[in-house]
Parts: sequence; C-alpha cells; structure tokens
Amino acid sequence: MAYVATRGGENAIQQAERLFHELRGTLSGDYVRSLMETMPYLIDRVMGEASLYAPELAALAIAQSGGDLYEAVLLLRAYRSTQPRLFYAKPVVPEEMLTVRRISAAFKDIPGGQILGPTLDYSHRLLNMAILDAEMENKTPVEAADQPAPTGYPRVADWQRGQGLVAPLPEQSAVDPQSIPDVTRDPIMFPTPRAHRLQSLARADTGGTLSLGYASMRGYGLTHPTVNE
Repeated sequence: MAYVATRGGENAIQQAERLFHELRGTLSGDYVRSLMETMPYLIDRVMGEASLYAPELAALAIAQSGGDLYEAVLLLRAYRSTQPRLFYAKPVVPEEMLTVRRISAAFKDIPGGQILGPTLDYSHRLLNMAILDAEMENKTPVEAADQPAPTGYPRVADWQRGQGLVAPLPEQSAVDPQSIPDVTRDPIMFPTPRAHRLQSLARADTGGTLSLGYASMRGYGLTHPTVNE
C-alpha cells in the first residue's frame, strides 16, 4: 500500500486536530491522577511499549490521546527520545526477581508451584451494572495465605537441565552493560543482533506479540511446543 502526497492541507490538519481535542473533552491534573490510580495495568502496558518507566507521564499520554493506546505509546516514546541517558539498569536475575504471577502451560507441578497472581482469566466476564447506578463497588477482601510467598522461585528450565531433559547452556562470557546495543538509540541493522531482537519484542504491541507467540505454538502431529514458564 502506498500513500499519495497532497499539498495545501495545513488548515485541514489543524482543524482535524482541534476536532480531536473537542471530542476528547477537557483534561485536568485530577483526571490524569485518577487514571494513574485506577488503571495500573494500562499504565504498565504503555510504559512497557514506550520503554520508559514514568507512571504519571504514561497516564498523561493516555489522557491526551483520548485512550488510543497506539497514540499514547507514540507520545511517550517521543518524550523519551528527548531525554538524556543517565544510568544503566542492572541485569535481572530471574531467581531473585519479585514474582507476582508464574504460570507453566507445560507442567502441572513445577518447582515452587503455580502462582496465579492478580488475574481475571478464570472469572466470569460480567459487567457490574450496579456501578452505573452510583453504587460503590463492593470488594471482597483478599484472604492472607497460610504462609508467605517465597522471595524467589527456581527456573523450570534449570530443573529440566538437572533432569537431563534440556541441553545445558553453553558458557557465556560476562557482558559490559554499556556495550549492549540499544534499539531506542541505535538504528536497526540487518542481520540484527540478539539484543536488538529481544528489545524489539519487549517493546512491541502487546496484542501482536501475544498473537506471534500463539502462532509459533501451533504445531502439527508430534510438534506441539508449550510455554515452559
């Protein structure tokens, strides 16, 4: 598909933008803060795809774009491109990472157990109509677990390697964090290094990445890969 260049449309563009703002309504700091407090998962998604941890700015981008996630991500990415790089994050050690949700589609019993975390995956999809009648949401308090959750969980792949089910990892030399290419600052050159591919997947549209993952799991016959962890 190609786009045809046009001329003389500056006024039309300005009016189209004004119409967008008119239909969106008036914004305020209180409205942005309410989004930040009541839409945590949406805020996380926009920050993840924009590659910038800034909850308040993510809420502002959502409000300014009228809820258009694609536009909100572009707004936050544009802001990020104007900021200097001050620090480098330390590599994450999965065994020491705070785990909120941990599901394995490959095994029923995994070391450390399955952790559902906050999810609606197993709930009935029913609208709470009472809220529209100005009633406060009736929340049932969360019951405390019999014992506190562990601070870390062993990786399923490590358990598989210990059982001889997966080939051991080759020796890997230490990498200087500053030498890792940054897809937000360096242009992608083909063939792309592994770091660029992983970064692009991490910043990609969540729905598109999910579809790609499910598409790669559609096997045939004995070929049926599953999500390990």
